[in-house]
Amino acid sequence: YIVDRGGFVGVAAVPHFLPNGVGSTVDDFAAAVRHVLNVVGEDAIGMGTDITQDQPAEWYHWITIDKGYARKLVDFSEAPILGGFASLRDYPNIVAALKRAGLPSSVVDKILGLNWRRFLETVWV
Repeated sequence: YIVDRGGFVGVAAVPHFLPNGVGSTVDDFAAAVRHVLNVVGEDAIGMGTDITQDQPAEWYHWITIDKGYARKLVDFSEAPILGGFASLRDYPNIVAALKRAGLPSSVVDKILGLNWRRFLETVWV
């Protein structure tokens, strides 16, 4: 496992990667976080928002292309917006969803930033 080698998992808040696809909400994201948390533990997980608000259509096209083989990987007809998380000002919705999923505040704090900070301090030394 990635964790056994000191790795870290960022859970992406991209609807296309969640079970309900483009109809996914912050609660679907919280369920995915809970699943990954059960696999890797509370010290090796972080939020990977992948939020890309205010980008032009060309940028969304560029991110759908495999940079090694120029294959189209996914079709974004528009920016992938997670229900309840349309912009950075919606972070409180993520926090509320993680708490509704039964995660204690100490674990939510780790997922939202403390784990990233510790991990980055380790790899950027």
